Parts: sequence; structure tokens; C-alpha cells
Amino acid sequence: MKSSFIRTSAAAGIVALAGLAITACSPSLENPSDLKVETATEFQAQAATGTTTAAATGTATTAAATTAVEAAADAPSFIDCVAAPAQTPETVTLNCADSSDLLVEIEWDKWEADEATGTGTRETVDAATGETTTEEEIDIVLTAPISGVQGLVFSAISVDGQVVNP
Repeated sequence: MKSSFIRTSAAAGIVALAGLAITACSPSLENPSDLKVETATEFQAQAATGTTTAAATGTATTAAATTAVEAAADAPSFIDCVAAPAQTPETVTLNCADSSDLLVEIEWDKWEADEATGTGTRETVDAATGETTTEEEIDIVLTAPISGVQGLVFSAISVDGQVVNP
């Protein structure tokens, strides 16, 4: 009986040591794979035309369907916070930190090489109450196109004549 207990204890100790050795040799969250995933430093997003992401709702919308103006292929795009560059977006986020200030349902009057102009509805969410305030017929102007890694993009936003820094 005593030798059976010793053998069982020895076997349990060996199993425990083997388990410890295996976990020490491989990282806990490692998932080896032959498939390599591109990282942010290796990946360059393709420019999207007429599409933007509405950060507050998390839904993708196509702006070209409701926009009267079509932008030329070589006209600047607009980057809404961290979205892919888009021309004639239907939604523009005016507060990238928490998406509490949006310009939605934008109808673009002009989308040219030096400036884009349009009107939309401004939706502002009060942080304390969660209440949404809506203002219609808000003017938006995109200006100051710059050339970057994602092509030519507008870099300045003006809403009802006031500069906005999202």
C-alpha cells in the first residue's frame, strides 16, 4: 500500500513538472500559424469613394445615393476621424473623442479641388443628460486640401462659419 502511494505521488509530481515545463516554454496566448496578419505599420487602406462610417450608430452608409454632387476622381477626399478617405460623405463627426457631435444627412452642393460645401443636420448629445439636440440647415465647408499617404484630403472643417477641430 505504501509503495502504491509513493508511485502515485511520483507520477503526479512528474506530470506536474511536465506541465510546468510545457507552459514555461510557450507564451500563454500564443497561437502559432503560417498565416501572417498585416499590422497597422504594414497595411495601407484603400480609398473608398462615397462611403463613410457613422461612429455614433456603427453603421455604414452610402452617401452617393442621396448626394446631388458627384466628386471627380482626382478631387480630394475627406477622412472622418479614423475612417477611410471618402468623397461626399453623408455623415461627418465633429467630436472624434465620443461622437457626441455629428453632422448627418449632408447634401453636398459642391465638391471641387479646393473646397467642398454642403448643408446637413447637426445632432449634439448632452453628456450629462444623454439628450440629443437637432439643428437643421447647418452649413459645412471643407477646405485646405493636403497630400498625404492616403492621397489628397481636405484638412479643415468649418461649420456655420466657425472652424471645427474634431
